[in-house]
Amino acid sequence: MSNDQASLATNFGAFIQAMAGVGADWQVGVITTSSRLLRGPIITSGLNAASQFSTQVSVGTGGLPFEEGIERAYEATQPGADAGPGSPNGFPRTGAMLSILFVSDQVDPTDTSTPVLTHNYRVALKGGIPGKLVVNGIITMLPNDGCGTSRTARA
Repeated sequence: MSNDQASLATNFGAFIQAMAGVGADWQVGVITTSSRLLRGPIITSGLNAASQFSTQVSVGTGGLPFEEGIERAYEATQPGADAGPGSPNGFPRTGAMLSILFVSDQVDPTDTSTPVLTHNYRVALKGGIPGKLVVNGIITMLPNDGCGTSRTARA
């Protein structure tokens, strides 16, 4: 996963260029599959955006053995949480789209009913407008999780 983290950090400049090209006003908050806490300040366009992003996504491989990104993202967007309504950092912004990207090298073992519940919660965060929410994933499946075990999603 460390190679994937390095690639993600290296290619963030392309994201910045694409957003600048369309005049987008964007913010990025980074959490891990082990913690709902933001890894640093909210990243916005500016001179240090790529460097801040690189630092925040370089988390190493010593997290929890089972990656639960769906649950951590849900926890991070709860009222009072780092990326939740009413957070002092202004994330998420009222009226703005919310895009969540999961990057992992494992299947998320979260209970199968949880994605539907968390999706409905996030749509409610955006005023009940499904078009204000985009959720994507980049999941690289390896023969095992690098920790000596193989995991599959719960059915």
